[in-house]
Amino acid sequence: MNKKELSRIVGQRIKTRRKELGMSQTDLALKCGYRNKSTIHLIENGTNGIPNAKLEQLATALQTPLAHLLPNINTLTEYEFQLLSAVSKLNANGKEFILQMATDAAEIPKYTKKENTGIRQLSA
Repeated sequence: MNKKELSRIVGQRIKTRRKELGMSQTDLALKCGYRNKSTIHLIENGTNGIPNAKLEQLATALQTPLAHLLPNINTLTEYEFQLLSAVSKLNANGKEFILQMATDAAEIPKYTKKENTGIRQLSA
C-alpha cells in the first residue's frame, strides 16, 4: 500500500467516524488544535498526510482506538470497517437480525468464499 492510498483510507475512516458522532469538520479541527476545518477536509480527502501526534489526537477526539483508523494486516478491510460502522448504528434487535442473516448466508455456497481464510482476531 502506497502513502497516497494509506492517506485516502485513513481519511475516509476519520470522516466516517466523525459523521457517526455527528461532529462537524470545524468541531474536529478545534479539538485537534487546527484553526479551521480546511485541514480536516484535506485529511478526509486523502490529500494531506497526518503526523503521528495528530493521528493520536484525532483518534482521541473521535473516541476510537488509533488502530481503527490505521489499516494493516491485523485490522479490518475498508469494506469490513464500513459494514461494522453500519451495524454499530443498529439497536439490539437490528444487530440480532443482521447476525442471523449473516449466519444463514454463510451456509449458502454462492455467498461463501471458495477458500477458508480464517477469521481475524481484532483487538480494541
